[in-house]
Amino acid sequence: MDNAFDYIIQNGGVESEGDYPYRGYQSDSGCKVNAGDTKTKYGLKKYTRITKGGEEEMKKWVAQHGPLSVGINANGIFFYTGGIIDLNKVSCNPKDQNHALIVVGYGEEKSRFG
Repeated sequence: MDNAFDYIIQNGGVESEGDYPYRGYQSDSGCKVNAGDTKTKYGLKKYTRITKGGEEEMKKWVAQHGPLSVGINANGIFFYTGGIIDLNKVSCNPKDQNHALIVVGYGEEKSRFG
């Protein structure tokens, strides 16, 4: 995720989803954004890595600072259809991260496993 954050900082931001929506299919026509486009961009001034503390540290961060970007290994959710996911068998090694998420809140829900 460092590469993505560095890109956002160096290029003055990213387009909003409304200006550059996800289409859900692969296109052969290339990038749809022109370098000189003046659409609104959302920027980033700096970022901080949180590498210790787990869920409790994430809860504190979200409560004190707002949304938190996280990287995960998404191999266990490719065929997700609903409910609480048990990802105990999926690698947590940072080198295996292949998807980014935004944590906007937290709570507790019981899964069907208790």
